Amino acid sequence: MKFFPSILCFVLAFVTSSFSQSQTSASLTLDEAIQQVMRNHPLIEQAQQRVQASQARVDESRSFYYPELDAMATYSRIGPVPSIDIPNLGSFSLFPENNYDAHLAARHTLFDFGRRSTQTALARSERQAAEDQIEQVKSELAYQTVQVYYTILFLQEDIRVLDDEINALNEHLSISEKKAQTGSATDFDVLTTRVRVANANSQRVDVESALQKQNILLKRLMGVPGDQEIRLQGDFTSQYTEISPDSLMSDALAQRREMILARDAETSLEIQHRLASLGDRPSLKANLLLGVKNGYIPDLNEPRVNWVAGAQVQMPLFNGFRTRYRKQESEANLAAARAHTRDVSQQVRSEVRQALADIRAKQEKIQATQLQLEQAEQALSLAKKQYEIGVITNLDLLDTQTSHLEANLNHLRALYQMILSSYALEKTAGSKIW
Repeated sequence: MKFFPSILCFVLAFVTSSFSQSQTSASLTLDEAIQQVMRNHPLIEQAQQRVQASQARVDESRSFYYPELDAMATYSRIGPVPSIDIPNLGSFSLFPENNYDAHLAARHTLFDFGRRSTQTALARSERQAAEDQIEQVKSELAYQTVQVYYTILFLQEDIRVLDDEINALNEHLSISEKKAQTGSATDFDVLTTRVRVANANSQRVDVESALQKQNILLKRLMGVPGDQEIRLQGDFTSQYTEISPDSLMSDALAQRREMILARDAETSLEIQHRLASLGDRPSLKANLLLGVKNGYIPDLNEPRVNWVAGAQVQMPLFNGFRTRYRKQESEANLAAARAHTRDVSQQVRSEVRQALADIRAKQEKIQATQLQLEQAEQALSLAKKQYEIGVITNLDLLDTQTSHLEANLNHLRALYQMILSSYALEKTAGSKIW
């Protein structure tokens, strides 16, 4: 039994080490979080299944290039059986009582003025649109993950700043209480400090609640259990580099998923218009019937092989102006799609300009908040010295601490907003980050 404590310590150390390693392994970079979203989110699977469905429609359209083959077997019994009487020869039946017929029927369209190829082209266009829709879904999810990821980092840093402020206020409260006991400070100073501590704690509770909500949202995006702890790696260092506005605009018009989907819609409607214009074109079909049946003279009950081959030309003459109205409908839909593409193009241009303006504003704001933070730190350091020698009151020191807290949070918020703005600019340009 004397070895039991040593064994117990070893087991506890092993479990603690394993738990620590599991916590460390749960730490995620932004790229890892995005990749997990790409693997697990049901919207991507849904879009992929739509591609599979559109591929099936492409294969279905190709089936019209193959002949159609049917098998049929029938039996019928008739009565009375028609017959004729020939003098000196007897009576002869014209049909057998039991009639059997089994045959194969083959039909194939030889020429239809391109209707089959146009239908296949339309199906392929719809498949391409479905594939581009996957990229659109991935883009939205990736940038949503970026926003949630950095919001969590910002809220965590916000809590850290508030904790530092609360610790400083508690230290100041302790000093105020000691001064109040010696008569060098009033109860009002103590009460004011306690109010500031309570306000800071209340603010921390709100931030903690917001952090929990963002963690829940990130876990839902990643498809991980709600009770799994996730640690994030990252900072607020912006990766933004200056890009020529003309180059950025060109990239956006070429790469934005909205532009690609709008052009896909135009292509599909152009093909639909071409298909509608083929509605009154003729078609040439070949037919072949091969089978076995009875009822042939001289032995009506003997099954015999028979066949029929032929060709059919079908020329639509009048269909109630259906082709004309279908062409008018397709022309209107195509014009609407082109107008939508122009609208999307204008929207993309506007978003690029807004994103660039937002980046410039965020850069200026970072510089301004950095200067405010430096000044607030100097002011707080000076206020602490002045309070110790009794030059300023407790309320003056608390006001200075509050100003320092606000300056710190404002600078942190400016860095956070700069990160989001830089990614928003990438999204506006259609950049791929997944």
